[in-house]
This record gives sequence, structure tokens and C-alpha cells, in this order.
Amino acid sequence: KDTKKRCYKKIIFDPSTKHHSNNCYNIFNGFQADSYYNDIENEEVIDRFLTHLSNLCSGDQEASKFLLNYICHLFQLPEILPEVTVVICGMKGCGKDLLIDYIENLIGSEYITRTQNFNTLFGEFNSAIKNKLVIQINEVSGKDGYRMKEEIKEFITKKKLNINEKNMKPYSLNNFSRTFMMSNNNNPIEITQDNRRFFVINCDKIQDEDYYSNLYEDMNNKNSLRILYEFLKNHSLDGFKVKKPPVTKKMMTMTEHNLDPIYYFLEQYLYDSVKFIKDDDELSGNDGEQAEQGEEKALEEITFIT
Repeated sequence: KDTKKRCYKKIIFDPSTKHHSNNCYNIFNGFQADSYYNDIENEEVIDRFLTHLSNLCSGDQEASKFLLNYICHLFQLPEILPEVTVVICGMKGCGKDLLIDYIENLIGSEYITRTQNFNTLFGEFNSAIKNKLVIQINEVSGKDGYRMKEEIKEFITKKKLNINEKNMKPYSLNNFSRTFMMSNNNNPIEITQDNRRFFVINCDKIQDEDYYSNLYEDMNNKNSLRILYEFLKNHSLDGFKVKKPPVTKKMMTMTEHNLDPIYYFLEQYLYDSVKFIKDDDELSGNDGEQAEQGEEKALEEITFIT
């Protein structure tokens, strides 16, 4: 009998550094960037990356901070499911995919799935989502986003995933994936007023050629990637609440777009009612107090209707 032979009770995928059971074989081998070596300092690498995050958020500082912390959360606390999806809208060529290219080169291609087809995630066979840290859904249309909204919400928050591979018995795995949705569509997913699952940003400008050339050079340079990796691993997350994304202008626009039409009718009704009362008061010479009472009456009528 070989006394040096290693035996395990089960195979697991655990991206945390806290699991040390000798009975389990962990197929997570660490981030790819752990193998990169760097012996130089170059702050410009970090500055260019942070600038790109800011541009993806159209200069919104609060949104840029959340996006940075969200990415750092992946590298520092990969075992914690954020339960929030990042939705990046913007025109073609603004660098949406470039962000995921960076992440893929840092974590390793075996830990990421990039697809344009929702069936990859929610179809009959879904082995593409097992043992992943990042899922990118690309070119999301409004039609598909609305049609699959319940499945998306469930996937974002589900602690366990049911995996169904061809010619195999279905089984369940822990869900550690962060989901990114990219779209050129102005309204790719339904954002409601009580939204808690989607952090939405919009990139409204394409930069010059040198800007992207420098980013691509950094992204394909192991020294540069190691510099960025160390930054992301050590960036402070004190006070960061991954499940509470800030409300951006894009989110507000999409929320308004998804309001029930009755609210638009009531808003117009209120506006017309108040305008009529004011115009009538001006013609009859009523004072400001009477006009205010008229506005209150109109509001009471709206309250009664709702």
C-alpha cells in the first residue's frame, strides 16, 4: 500500500483562503496574477485603470468608487456572493469589454464565462457556469433582459447553483460568481423603484486611440497586471457595502422608463389641474393664499384617484 497516496472524500471549488480540510480536494488554484512577477513600480498603470473606471461611469465619482470596490471585493473576498450585478451601458467602442478583459487576465480564463446567450446560464445544460467567479452577459437587449428578468434576479442571489451537464446526474455547487451585463441598449433590464440587485452605469464618450492603446498594453503585460493586482488586493474596503450600490443618473432614467403609465397620466393630470387653478386665480385676482388652497385641493383629488 502506498502510504504517500493522497485520498479525498470530495472535490470542491472554494476560492477562499480559509479552507484547509485534508479531506477535500480544492480545484481552485488561485488567481492567475499570483504567478506574475513584478520588480518595478509604475503608478501610471493604476492611474490609467482608475481613469477607465471613471470614464465607464461618465465621471460619476460615487459610482466609480463603488465599481472599484466591487472589483476589489472579488479579489479580497471571492467567497462572498455580492448579490448585485453590474450593468454597463454605452456606445460601441467605449471600453465595456476591456474591463472584463482586464479581470480575465487577472483571475484566469478558467474562472470566467463570457456569453451573449442567456441559454448558457439558464438553458437545459448549464455547465458553463460551474466553478466561475465572473459571468459576463454581452450585448443584452431590452427584449431579452425583460424576458429573463426573474431568472437573472434569482441567479444573482442564489447561494447554490443546480448544474446539469450532458449525460450526468444533476448536482449543486456553491455560487461565487459576479455578474456583469453589457449593452448598447438604453434600457436593457427592468430597474424598479425598489431595485437592490442592479448597479447601472453609462459610458457616454469614446476616448482617443492612444488612450485604448495604453490600456491594452498594460492589460497584456504581466508586470503591469501584477502591479494592478497588488493594488486591488490591498485597496481598503472599510465601510464598503457591496449590497448597497449608489443610485446613478442612468438608474434613475431607467426607473422612470419602467414606471407604470398610470403615473405619467396622474403627473400630467396634477400639472394641468394646478396650472388651471393658477390661471383662474390670476384672472379673478385671487391672492396667493387662495392659489395655495387650490393646489392643495388638486393634490387631494389625485390622492383620491390613487
